[in-house]
Amino acid sequence: MENNLIQLLVNNQELSEFYASLAPSSQTRYQQWLNKARNFEDQQARLLHIRHELSNGHRQLKIGSYMGDVRAPNSENDDVALRARLIEVSEQLSHRQMVIYVIALCQHIAANLGFLDDSVLQETIIINERWLAGEITFKEARAYAGIPMKYSREASDEAHRLFYRMLHQAAVTPHVKRHALIASDFALEAARTAQPQSATKERTWQYEQLLGTKSQE
Repeated sequence: MENNLIQLLVNNQELSEFYASLAPSSQTRYQQWLNKARNFEDQQARLLHIRHELSNGHRQLKIGSYMGDVRAPNSENDDVALRARLIEVSEQLSHRQMVIYVIALCQHIAANLGFLDDSVLQETIIINERWLAGEITFKEARAYAGIPMKYSREASDEAHRLFYRMLHQAAVTPHVKRHALIASDFALEAARTAQPQSATKERTWQYEQLLGTKSQE
């Protein structure tokens, strides 16, 4: 993966030509934003976002869709490289594909925790399916999201608290697709409460599931 903006442009002629066509102020904004990276992982996430922005012909950097603001768990308990690849693939997917992914994620974690009969899980899935079918708006999905959050606050154990936090993020995915990535972070933490395991196992499942989602829709 590239380590700076120059390397990114040198390795991709199309991006380089588009970047050269930008006004100097726009070029400066891209570079200054990259310079504000907090650490190496943040730098890599910002470079991925810049590549996404330039590939889509955005003459002005749109930071609002930046995936680097997704909630990051403790890097010591995560597979940072796989998480970065997850973010990269998500940039290539549509909003609908990310909703399809988050439904599968919720079912996967519920199965691991033995929570498949949970009524909040079933309702969260229905909310996402109804949004996919065009039966409800993102505002209605967002309004529902308060329910799993309420359950999370009232949970008496860590597994349920994290499980409902994941469902909360899944419920607001119809509003903004990057919430599926935040759900993925909570999913990782929830899975580890049931069975201590390497983060790589769960991140691998997430990554492969997201890749599989690319062929859907």
